[in-house]
Amino acid sequence: MSKECLPKNLVKLRTKQNLTQKELALHLHYSDKVISKWERGESVPDIHALERVAEFYNITMNELMSEEDIESKSISKPYQIVFQNTKSPSQLMKFSILIPVILWFLTAAIDIIWFIVGGFILIVIFILWGVVLSHSKWIGQYGGHTFQIVTRGFTCRLYMDQILVDEVQSLSSNFLLFIKLKEDQIRIRVSQLFININVFAIVE
Repeated sequence: MSKECLPKNLVKLRTKQNLTQKELALHLHYSDKVISKWERGESVPDIHALERVAEFYNITMNELMSEEDIESKSISKPYQIVFQNTKSPSQLMKFSILIPVILWFLTAAIDIIWFIVGGFILIVIFILWGVVLSHSKWIGQYGGHTFQIVTRGFTCRLYMDQILVDEVQSLSSNFLLFIKLKEDQIRIRVSQLFININVFAIVE
C-alpha cells in the first residue's frame, strides 16, 4: 500500500456515497476535522477507526487500504442517515403526567364514583399530554441537503432545504415518510413510544 492510497480511497468512498465530511463524521462519531486530516494524509486512522470505516462502507480493511479500484468493491446502500434532535419537551413536561395519576389513585380512598369519573378525566389528560409531547424537531444531512422533521400532534412533516416535501397524519403517532433524491430513495420512520420519539432514516 502506498502512502497516498488510503487518503485517496477515503475520498473516493465518501464522494461516491454523496456525503460531506461533516455527514460522514456523524456516522463514524468523529469530528469533520479528523475526517479532513485522514483524507489529506495528515494523520492515519488507528486500527479501531479503520474497522469502523470499513464496516460503514461494507468492505474489508484490506480493500480499504488496497491500491486496486476501491469504488467497484464498495456497497453503498442501504445505510442510515443520522438525525439529531434539536427541540423536544422538557423532562419536567414528560413526567408531569405523574401528578394527575397520583391524584386519581387518591380518589379511590374517597369515593368510587369520583374514582370512575377521575378515570375518564385522566384519559383526556393522557391524550392532551401525548399531543404536547409529540412536538419535536430533528435535523439530518445527506448529499449536501439539510433535512428537517417536525412532529406536531398527529402530523409529521419532512422538509428538505426548508421546503416541505412530505407530510403524513396518523392517530397512532407512527409516521412513514418518503423522498426521492436522484438515484436514492430515502425512507424515514418516526415513532413515539411513551415519552420517547425515535427517528430512523435509511437510504435505499
